[in-house]
Amino acid sequence: MKKIGFILFLTVMFFIISECFITKGESVESLVEEARVCIKNKDYDGAIEKLLLATKKNSDYGPIYLYMGSAYYLKGKYNIAIANYKKFLNLSPTHPYRGDAFYNSGNCWLKLDNKEEAIKAIEKAKEIYYENNEFEYYKKALKKLIDITSGSQRETYNEELRNYPPPTITPKPTAIPSISIPTMTPTPSLLSFRENMVTIPEGYFLMGANDKDIDADTREKPSHRVYLSSYKIDIYEVTNARYCEFLNEKGMERDENDNLLISLDEFCKIENASGHYRVKAGYENHPVVCVSWYGAQAYATWVGKRLPTEAEWERAAKGSKDFIYPWGNKWDPSRCSNSTVGGGALLMPTGSYPSGASPDKVMDMAGNVWEWCSDWYGGDYYSTVLSQGNKNPRGPDVSTSYKVIRGGGWDSDNSRYFRSTGRSGSKPSKTGESLGFRLVKDVK
Repeated sequence: MKKIGFILFLTVMFFIISECFITKGESVESLVEEARVCIKNKDYDGAIEKLLLATKKNSDYGPIYLYMGSAYYLKGKYNIAIANYKKFLNLSPTHPYRGDAFYNSGNCWLKLDNKEEAIKAIEKAKEIYYENNEFEYYKKALKKLIDITSGSQRETYNEELRNYPPPTITPKPTAIPSISIPTMTPTPSLLSFRENMVTIPEGYFLMGANDKDIDADTREKPSHRVYLSSYKIDIYEVTNARYCEFLNEKGMERDENDNLLISLDEFCKIENASGHYRVKAGYENHPVVCVSWYGAQAYATWVGKRLPTEAEWERAAKGSKDFIYPWGNKWDPSRCSNSTVGGGALLMPTGSYPSGASPDKVMDMAGNVWEWCSDWYGGDYYSTVLSQGNKNPRGPDVSTSYKVIRGGGWDSDNSRYFRSTGRSGSKPSKTGESLGFRLVKDVK
């Protein structure tokens, strides 16, 4: 028996070692090509398996997500397909198949009954096909637009088709692509940091969840009226490009009290290259992650803004309509970046989900990244806030071990995390791949 067991052990080890060498020897390009063949043979699960292996070798190789999108599209997983196509387009701004990615995204949006987004995507595909002199594909996209539009919009496309074929254009080698990914980190001015904000008017709103909301956590109750003075809030989460500007000016990753501001680990999209901070290619407009509360606070001070209070954050998320989610009262995984069934499970560029905007048009208040707030976190705070007054509340008077985080992240797998009233807390020193922030400013 011992001999048989030893032989079995050697056999298992042989297969494990063989598999390691085989996987190590395969390049990311060969894995993607194998996935393409799998898709051609309708082995979509096999293709996804190959592509996941490819991400471990080089997660920034754009074609991985082109074929991942195609595999999920053909499997009928349209939300996941769209998310992968978006990532491909951001990583590969000059790839010859960009038109196909937009066209397939349009078909996915049609399957999800979102005609508005479908028209935008297919219109973009049409433009790219025209720019590349791919007129048969241009004609296909044009006919699709005629099929899905009506009225004057359809007539415009019909007129364009009557003038087919369009004149051939000569591509200019120096032309700037429509989706640019610069090799160097852009350095926006401080003035640009103060733009892209929306004003929330002063007044009362209902904070927390009402007693009839059976899906609400006890930490979200009781519902109570809160008065807020007018303030401005960033429409978008703070991006890697913006945070990089701050790091390069300050030249440090820790504050004067030795608190870590940002963790430049494998999950962070910012790197230190010989003393100069730069964004990894393709992630300039993604929200900055791996930032501690101290890092968010330091950036806010530097740019002349501040972190929102928990009350200000919730008012901007639910609007004056007291929505459960920023877009309404029904959970919809296609309206934000998340890891629930039907979600894309990817960190996305800011503003990638316009259909998930709040009533005040604030983007990504659900999903993508958890967002730091200024308040200390108290699970039972709502039961005491009424006795402390309800004008511009700023959280517990006594510090706790945690700061408030809101909104849920791209890796959150339960819809309760994305509720506008959902509450959670994290140690201010914590960093993570789905932890970021946005800022507010007082209206004087």
